[in-house]
Amino acid sequence: MIKIKCFEDFEYSYKNVTVTFFLDINGNVFPGEQWTDFAITVLSWWTKEVIENYHLEHADFILYFMDGPYRIECSKSGTSLRMNFIEDKKEIRSLYTIVESIDSFAHELIEVSTILIKSVKKHRFGKINELRNLKKSLKVLMSLENSQ
Repeated sequence: MIKIKCFEDFEYSYKNVTVTFFLDINGNVFPGEQWTDFAITVLSWWTKEVIENYHLEHADFILYFMDGPYRIECSKSGTSLRMNFIEDKKEIRSLYTIVESIDSFAHELIEVSTILIKSVKKHRFGKINELRNLKKSLKVLMSLENSQ
């Protein structure tokens, strides 16, 4: 099972925020417990990818982080989603592989994105570039989840 971890240690800088942001894969962390990234942007990208591939019977797609040599290579077959967690430094290494349902991952995206959006509102940052896109994608993803 995958849990997306996103903390409220915001650093606001010119229309974007970074936070500690990683995935917990059955007790293993990816990319790492101290990883910081532009979670709003990354979650917006990931949500769009899941939406684009949700109804396809077979699809391959990649979930990128904004920074660093890490990515998640995804292969969807029916409702199963095979996720391969990749580190691409001097050589490409698969650190973990997990199979779960696309619905389970979509639900996790919805939960963490909703919490992040509420937290950002509470902190009253200035304009954040990708926030509107994340909100729009989140509504679409929620409608997909509710149609099941």
